[in-house]
Amino acid sequence: MNSNVAVFSCWDILCIIFERLPLSDLARAACVCRLWNSIASDREIQTRAFKSPWKLKDVIGNPSSRGFWRDSCLGRFAISHRLVKGDTVASLAVKYSVQVMDIKRLNNMISDHGIYSRERLLIPLSKPEQLHNKICYIELDEYAKREVAVLYLEGGPDGKLAS
Repeated sequence: MNSNVAVFSCWDILCIIFERLPLSDLARAACVCRLWNSIASDREIQTRAFKSPWKLKDVIGNPSSRGFWRDSCLGRFAISHRLVKGDTVASLAVKYSVQVMDIKRLNNMISDHGIYSRERLLIPLSKPEQLHNKICYIELDEYAKREVAVLYLEGGPDGKLAS
């Protein structure tokens, strides 16, 4: 036997294959059998598949449901905008090139007056390029009532600049 040949187990080979799958195929692979499900449910493999299409630098945080990883559409991401005096939903829509209704829908707002009781608003992403080489934080927003991968333009969730 040649000592230079690396011995891979079935687990190792499947991990190598699964690391290259997009999220939708990873979800399908999880339905094949228990072994495939355990590999496809691995946090590292799911994170890599989630980051890959958007060229994210990193994803920080743990979602409360495993279903979060199964869908990586652009609607899963939002920009955190810290509100300052004079901000309106319309001015933010113009600033970030999104529709007013999209901001209201993401933040569960019925009227523009809901802006005054909040410290921040989540702004839907308009272009996928905004995610390139950025760090997203998985958060459950108390107003939006959903888990979102949040992009902080002014720093991290604690206000410090993310490196």
